[in-house]
Amino acid sequence: MVLPPPGSPFFQAYAISVGLISAKHIYIRFLHFTG
Repeated sequence: MVLPPPGSPFFQAYAISVGLISAKHIYIRFLHFTG
């Protein structure tokens, strides 16, 4: 995976999207464990 240089708007958008996707997966896994 190629990362854009830090400080660029693309890097911020990339970090936000990856964070949301990973948080969603963690949340789904959490629901499976508790459900």
